[in-house]
Amino acid sequence: MDPATDIGQIELALRQTHARLRTEEQRRLEAETQKDDFYAMTVHDLKQPLTSLKAAVDLLFSEEEIKRFSKDQIRSLSAIAGASLHRLNAMVIDILNTAKMKSRDYAPEKGRIALADFMRECAGENSASVKAANKKWSFSLPEDLGDTWIFGDHDMLKRVIGNLVLNAIQYTPEGGAIKLGVRLSSADKATIYVSDEGEGIPDGFREEIFKKYQGLGKSSKNIGLGLAFCKMVADTHSARIDVRSELGKGTEMSFVVPVSRGAGFKPQ
Repeated sequence: MDPATDIGQIELALRQTHARLRTEEQRRLEAETQKDDFYAMTVHDLKQPLTSLKAAVDLLFSEEEIKRFSKDQIRSLSAIAGASLHRLNAMVIDILNTAKMKSRDYAPEKGRIALADFMRECAGENSASVKAANKKWSFSLPEDLGDTWIFGDHDMLKRVIGNLVLNAIQYTPEGGAIKLGVRLSSADKATIYVSDEGEGIPDGFREEIFKKYQGLGKSSKNIGLGLAFCKMVADTHSARIDVRSELGKGTEMSFVVPVSRGAGFKPQ
């Protein structure tokens, strides 16, 4: 039909309106799918620590069972309950932060952060969780890190480190080692890494772990919400998450972030 005629212009307008409505409907369906995925991921992630916490508390409060336990067994159950509660609290914080970051009005509360002091703070907060889970803990900083700064949201970045450590705890067998450290990968970038001695991540799975909740092999553990949150924080800090892994030997997850050094600090 000739678009120059009145009828042609009406038909063209109707086609454009139909295409716009179809696009809007597709976006709405995608948003609903993402919301459903988020709820499913949340329930999936919360289930395991809730189950562990309930089992430990039920045993500790059972008058018949508690009589059969030694002091070491009671301490072990208490440690399981404490670790599960810690994970639940971390997940709730991630849920709230993820919802906040999805808001159109969200803006990170960025400021100047001394990297060495920040890393010591993170190490102090995470070492107890690693040791309580019967894993070996180590922490190291390069000697020349003193004048290195990052520009970011302190609390969000601290949650990223906490999530990477929690993930390492889940996949490291008892007695295995977890290490937190920093490498100055270039003049303007630092690599904050957490390494473990877990089962490793298959090559084809490394990109997927930041998307939805996923499990590794036959393990019932999951790495969905926490690492998806880490990826969101990286995206708002001009940073990235790198993964190096070898099956049967372990994984190193790192947060590569822009830095400035000395008095000439400039926000990235």
